Amino acid sequence: MSRRCAGDALTGLSLLTGTERAGAQKAIAPLAVTLAAGVTLPAGSIAGNASDPTPQLVTLAAVASANALALR
Repeated sequence: MSRRCAGDALTGLSLLTGTERAGAQKAIAPLAVTLAAGVTLPAGSIAGNASDPTPQLVTLAAVASANALALR
């Protein structure tokens, strides 16, 4: 049984219970990304989870792959 409630379901629940629904809020959270070698994710990029793309995050700083190739 899922305990999640969002969108129209949350609006309906708030009407049933007489609870005022709070609006969306911004949050800052850590983000782990997997990048191919030599790839940088620029600041301001929109990232999400492939298995649940609904929550989207905007990166505050650029992230570079730790496995970048060094050519000689």
